[in-house]
Amino acid sequence: VFLEVNRGKAIEKIKITGDSFIIGRNPSTVQYVEGASGVSRVHLKVVKINSGYGITDLGSKNGSYLNDEELVPNKIYPIQEGDVIKIAKMKFTFKMEYPKLA
Repeated sequence: VFLEVNRGKAIEKIKITGDSFIIGRNPSTVQYVEGASGVSRVHLKVVKINSGYGITDLGSKNGSYLNDEELVPNKIYPIQEGDVIKIAKMKFTFKMEYPKLA
C-alpha cells in the first residue's frame, strides 16, 4: 500500500507502513515529512481499518481533502484504490500493490 505523488520530474511512491502513518512537517512526530507550504506539523494520518484503510485530518490549519471533499478534522474516512488526497497544494493518490502472479 502506498501514496503516489507527482514531484514534477518524477513520481514518488510513499510506502504506508504500520497501522498508523502520519504525514506532516515535524520529523520527530511523523512517518513521512512533507515540507510543502501549508502543511501542518502533524497534518494527516493514514490508518488501517478492518480490511482496508482510512484517513483523518489531525486538525491541520489548512485542512485536507479526499476527492475534492474537505475532511472534518479527527473523523476517519475510508479510502480505496485511486482516491486522491490533497494536503495544502500536494496531491497524493492512494494505491494498493497486488502480488504479481507467477
